Amino acid sequence: MEALARTPAADGGSSDDTWDAPDLRLLVRQKGEQPPFPVEVLPAFWRGWCREAAAGTGAPVDYVALALLTAGAGLIGAGRHVSPVPAWVEPCVLWTALAGPSGSGKTRAMQAALRLVRALDRELADDSRVQARLDVGDPTASSAPLPGRLPVARAPKPVTHRQLITHDPTIDAVAEALKVNTRGVLLACDPLVDWLAGMARRESGSAHRSCWQSSWSAGLWTVTRRGRRSFWLASAAVSILGTVEPGTITTALASDEDIGSRLLFAWPCTMPLAPLSDAPAAPCLEALRALRRLRDLPGKPRVVRLSTAAHNAFDDFRRAHASTGPVLDDVEAAWWGRGPNTVLRLAGVLTFLDWAASLRRRVEPAVVPVAALKAAAELWRGYLCRHAGAVLGALGSSDGGRQAQEALLWIQGRQLAEVSREDIPRHAGTAPDAAGADGIIETLVAARWLRPLDPERPGAQRSRRRWAVNPFLTGVANAAGWPTVPAGVLSGNAADPPAAQGPIGAE
Repeated sequence: MEALARTPAADGGSSDDTWDAPDLRLLVRQKGEQPPFPVEVLPAFWRGWCREAAAGTGAPVDYVALALLTAGAGLIGAGRHVSPVPAWVEPCVLWTALAGPSGSGKTRAMQAALRLVRALDRELADDSRVQARLDVGDPTASSAPLPGRLPVARAPKPVTHRQLITHDPTIDAVAEALKVNTRGVLLACDPLVDWLAGMARRESGSAHRSCWQSSWSAGLWTVTRRGRRSFWLASAAVSILGTVEPGTITTALASDEDIGSRLLFAWPCTMPLAPLSDAPAAPCLEALRALRRLRDLPGKPRVVRLSTAAHNAFDDFRRAHASTGPVLDDVEAAWWGRGPNTVLRLAGVLTFLDWAASLRRRVEPAVVPVAALKAAAELWRGYLCRHAGAVLGALGSSDGGRQAQEALLWIQGRQLAEVSREDIPRHAGTAPDAAGADGIIETLVAARWLRPLDPERPGAQRSRRRWAVNPFLTGVANAAGWPTVPAGVLSGNAADPPAAQGPIGAE
C-alpha cells in the first residue's frame, strides 16, 4: 500500500514516520465534488431538449438527462439487444435513481420525460378503445364503416392496450403490464423507496426479489400468487426511474446490496438560481415524434452488434476497466463490476435515441457506432462512477459512518494535527456521548485517518488519550500531488476512451 511521509510523532506516539494511504471515501460527499452531467455525450437534438427542459423546470440538467435515457430504455426494452459477441447480449434496460434533498427539482425534471411517455401511452389506449368499439359493431367508433362488416351484438371485451408505463411497484401490477407489452415497461416511482420497501417486506420473499433481479436482464419471470393461478413471462424487461433522498436510499439499500449495484445515480450539486424558461409544459412535438419511433420499432426483438470500430473501443474500455479496478467492498464492488454491461446498454439507448430524432434516417441502425460506444464509456467513467460513489459510499456506515465523516470534515476544516477523545462530542458535535465518540474514533482509525499517540495501557484514563491526524487531511499530502477524490470507483485518473466526436450516427 502506498505510504505518506509524516512529521515525527509526539511523545508516546509510534516511531513509524509513514502513514498508510487513507480510505478517501469518507471525504467523497464534500460539496462540489460530483461533476456536472456531460450533455455533449447526448445526440444533438436531445442536448437541446434536455437544456430547455431543465431551464423550464428550474432543475439541474442531470436529472432531465438521466430521466430521458431511462425513458428511452423503457420504450426499447427487450425489443433490441446490444451484443459485442454472440454469447454476450444486453437488453436496453436501465435502473436510475435521481438523488437529492427535498426541493432540488428532481421530481419536476423526471416529469418532463414522463410526460412524453404518458402521451405515447394515451395514444395506445385511445387506439385500443376505438378498436374495442369496432369489434362489437359500434357504428360511432369510426366515421367510415368497414366494408362487409355487419354490427354484431356481443359482449364487449376488456379494454387492454400495450401499456408503456406504470407507477405501481408491486409485482402483480408490473406483471399485468408485461403480459400485454412483451417488449417491456417503464416503472416510475416517486419516491423510489416505495419500490425498495416492497422488496424488503417479509411477505415479498425471495421470489419477488428474484423477479426484479431477472427483470434487469429481461429474463424469465415466474409469478406465484396465493389463491390465484400462477404464470410465467418469457421476457420481463423493466426499466426503473425514481427519485430518492440520499439518506433514505442508503438505509434502504444497506440490506440489499445486489439491487443497489444495478442502479445508476445522479446527485448533482446545488445549482445557482437561473431565469426560468417560458417554454410550454406540453410535450415537445419533435421529442414526442422521436420517442414514438422507439415505441413503434417494427418486427420481433433483434440483436444489434457493435461496429468494428465500436468493438475495438469496447475492448479498450474493458482493458482499462480491468486494469484500474479499485479494491472495494460490497455494493461498490458490485456496482463497479457491472460497468461493461452498463456501457453496452447506454450505447444502445444512445444509438436509438439518435436515430429516432433524425427523420432523414428511415432505416433503423444495423450496428452500434463507435461514437455511441465512446459516449457511453465517457458517461459511465466520468460521471456515473463519481455520482454512484457519492451515494453508495455511505451505505456500509449508516449513522455512525456519517458521524465519522462529519467529524473528519470538522478536523479538516480546522487543520488539526491531533485530536482528543473529548473533542469529538464536545467540539465536533457529531456524537451524543462518550460511547459514540469511541465508535467514531474507531472508524477513523480503521480508515487510517487517525493514529493513537499514546500506547494502550491497562488502567489508562481513556478520556486523556489523543490521536494524531493523517497529514493528508491537513494539506501536506495535497501539496505532494495526491488525488483529492478516491481512486477506482471515483477516479478520473484511468485511461479513458476518447470522447465522442461528431454525431452518434457517424461511424
